[in-house]
Amino acid sequence: MIKRFAKRRKYHINNQIAAIINRQDVLTHGEYLELQQLDRSHQFWGRFS
Repeated sequence: MIKRFAKRRKYHINNQIAAIINRQDVLTHGEYLELQQLDRSHQFWGRFS
């Protein structure tokens, strides 16, 4: 059950990362920080899936 949840979280986080990157070519500082946090979340959930 935790693996399925982790895979869903990773998929959702990937979509959030793609949405930020596709918005524009140059990231603001806030978007860069958000990407760092999403990357850490993706790595965390990757351990369980």
